[in-house]
Amino acid sequence: MLIIPGVILTALLGCYVFFIVLEKNEIILSLKNSAAFAKKYVLEIIGSFLLVLAPILWVYFIFHGPFSGIFYGSKITSIFSDAFLSIIEILILVMFFRFYCLIKLEKHNKAN
Repeated sequence: MLIIPGVILTALLGCYVFFIVLEKNEIILSLKNSAAFAKKYVLEIIGSFLLVLAPILWVYFIFHGPFSGIFYGSKITSIFSDAFLSIIEILILVMFFRFYCLIKLEKHNKAN
């Protein structure tokens, strides 16, 4: 029930880390800036996540759904799961950084 609002909040607030690290803002200001920053691009952000991550997650859930009985309790399955989820987290972080850079560049070009 809260999946869709969670996805929208993630799209809006996903760039806050870059405001903290790159622009030296405080946490609350970074969250506000991230929401204002990505407000126009929520659908693009969500669409790109679905386009890139949906096939990856589909493979992951197929592996852990019907085929989980074959590998249940295996150390290999545990290592694979952790590595796979780490790769997904890295992809999400890279995608947010790309959106941050693109939106920042667009704002810079409008200012000039």
